[in-house]
Amino acid sequence: MLTITSADPMGPEANLLIAELGADLMARYPQEDGTGGMTMDEFYAPRHEFLLACWEGEPASCCGIRPYPYAEQTHSETHIAEIKRMYTRTHHRGKGIAVQVMQELEAFARKEGYSVIRLETGVRQPEAIGLYKKMGFAVIPPYAHYVHDPESVCMEKQL
Repeated sequence: MLTITSADPMGPEANLLIAELGADLMARYPQEDGTGGMTMDEFYAPRHEFLLACWEGEPASCCGIRPYPYAEQTHSETHIAEIKRMYTRTHHRGKGIAVQVMQELEAFARKEGYSVIRLETGVRQPEAIGLYKKMGFAVIPPYAHYVHDPESVCMEKQL
């Protein structure tokens, strides 16, 4: 049975999944630090959400959403959100968990007044790219600090 709940982004379950995500990213992109330049305490701010999915009580997946851009958001940009820290443990992939987590985040985004969701993933993450395309995201030109990163794949979805 799957449960998806709003979670403490610095709680033990989140720490476990984020550590695994970091290790996965380091294995795929050894030149990076695995953090993506973000700290988990950012998810405590307004209009942010961090979800934890558990499969039969075991942490299986997590993902967060935040306003984009994170700092000094102008009024015209308040409708854009960014997905961060999407991760599903390898042995839980293929069960539809990530799709359900993304659907919950989209519902949160709509409730908060967002009309666009953006994200960045990497060229060495074909399973993530496949998930996002399945969810209706389209590839867009790189944004923010991803502009000069040839391994970044930026995507966007209109809500």
